[in-house]
Amino acid sequence: MDHPFPDDAYELRALLLSGMDGLMPPAEWHDACLTSGRLSSWTFANSILVSMQHRLETALHPGMPERPTLIASGAAWARAGRYAEPGARGYRILKADETGGLTSGLVYDISQTDGTPYLNLAPAEPSLSSITTSMESMFGEFESDGKPLRVERGEASGRDCSTDGNVVLLDSTLDDAAAIRVMARELALIILADHEGTPDQSDFIARSASLMVCAAFGCATGGDSPDPAGSGGPSDLLPAGGAARSAARRIIAFCGRATGFRDGSLLAPGPVSAGGGPAMEDEPGEGMEPDQSPSIIMDNPVPAIDTTSFDIGGDIL
Repeated sequence: MDHPFPDDAYELRALLLSGMDGLMPPAEWHDACLTSGRLSSWTFANSILVSMQHRLETALHPGMPERPTLIASGAAWARAGRYAEPGARGYRILKADETGGLTSGLVYDISQTDGTPYLNLAPAEPSLSSITTSMESMFGEFESDGKPLRVERGEASGRDCSTDGNVVLLDSTLDDAAAIRVMARELALIILADHEGTPDQSDFIARSASLMVCAAFGCATGGDSPDPAGSGGPSDLLPAGGAARSAARRIIAFCGRATGFRDGSLLAPGPVSAGGGPAMEDEPGEGMEPDQSPSIIMDNPVPAIDTTSFDIGGDIL
């Protein structure tokens, strides 16, 4: 596969679709879900595109981190006082243009930039116990028979987390990381209640969303590897991943509002100075604030966790 990727949006989309076959092995899908979780403000499609290009870039520059860590457009990095290092290729992503069609944009990983240190770039890391408490309260946002759901801990029979009426029974023997994993799966199933698909497909999407949530919060996944065969096939993986990411993002955003968590794909506004580095073009749409973001295709934008931030993935396919 040639690198850099083409700037033509439809050639880029074709590359993305052709790469879906490579995600059919459970281990590859597991890794894709973890990447999407770490970059959760990006759509699933673009997290895959960034990951594909990052692998090629690390082959050329062995000193780079194994995975992309913090992604932003050139304009966003400039607002944070950083700039692209000489020779940095950047990664092509897909965006919706003002007519609803596709265009491409250029983004950079933080490892490809230099300039003013910016402490707020690092993700906040609340305790797993605070995330667990927040996730338990999220069940109260949903109702069964007109009553809000509530979590009770006790002995689980058959499943470590299950819903019966308005009671969500959570196995009391689970540690915080395991509780986050199983509650994320159960919440995703509730969020996906109206999803059109077979029970196996819904379970696959919910387990994928659980992996994304675990990756965002840095907790163990318990070795769970959803089998993409449950999605139906390679052509179904992109919409399945988009549905999983949308459910995961909703959970991450709720917990973020409650705990102050900031994931690594949100870049807070920083100094206006470009840090003295070479100028980077502000491509159309890349400087948008969340409330200016156009609708996107195959995935749904969600509010930024912190409304004082700009969601650098919200306007992207």
